[in-house]
Amino acid sequence: MVLSLGAAAAILVSMPASGAKRGKGLRAASATASAVGAFNVATATARCPGKTKAVAGGYSTSLPSMPGHWLNVYESQRIGQNRWRVSGVEYFPAPAADTLTAYVYCERLKTKVKAVPTGVPLTTTPHGATSVLSICPSGSRALSGGFVTPASNAVGASYVSRSTAVGQNGWVVDTTNLAGMAARTIFGYVYCARVGKAPRRSASVAVLGPANSFRTVITPACPGKTRARGGGFATSAPVAGLLGTALVYETKRAGRSWRTSASASSNTTSSTMVGTSLCR
Repeated sequence: MVLSLGAAAAILVSMPASGAKRGKGLRAASATASAVGAFNVATATARCPGKTKAVAGGYSTSLPSMPGHWLNVYESQRIGQNRWRVSGVEYFPAPAADTLTAYVYCERLKTKVKAVPTGVPLTTTPHGATSVLSICPSGSRALSGGFVTPASNAVGASYVSRSTAVGQNGWVVDTTNLAGMAARTIFGYVYCARVGKAPRRSASVAVLGPANSFRTVITPACPGKTRARGGGFATSAPVAGLLGTALVYETKRAGRSWRTSASASSNTTSSTMVGTSLCR
């Protein structure tokens, strides 16, 4: 359901990217923002250090507490060559601020990273789902992917339940129309480069009620000397609006693995959550 409240002025507190962390040819940085009050927006942009390029990104938010508060992430995308931006909207009024952290994962790639966006109309059918698939140009493979959907407000809302790799060169995004009949467009992105074939590691977990039960899935470690350099998530498509939904609040790198977390939106939630890491 959507609250019948007017959108308040945005409250945004953006912080500089944290000190970069080093890995095997990979560096990471983060940025944090916060929002409080119904339909206020938080946006955080993490920047790669030095001359490294952004190859993937992720995010985490405050723990949802339904129906008290929930920061609904509607944007997670690469910006330029060296940044990753994440935005979320406060879907319910909360007594305290919800926080949002954006993560960017960076490399000194010699090859060019190409963004391939695909936009499609979001269905106006209440609780209907829309999928968008983006494909890399011939000869290149997917490093990662992202999405942008309209920010939820008092008259319309949507939720991204899947953002993950398909094969070696595709990225798929699923969005559900929670409320509203107005025409809206969703965008899926795949970020591509001429790199070698990437092994994948996936793991799944059931997300079950009661409401606000939290589950985390961590993929098996990447093989050999490879590391998780990107990743994605997928959950069962929401039914009856938010009822039965797994609310993904964390998708990020965890060493040689990828970590994804979600909470049950209601007592009747019965969903499967899958996390996938892209290894190189």
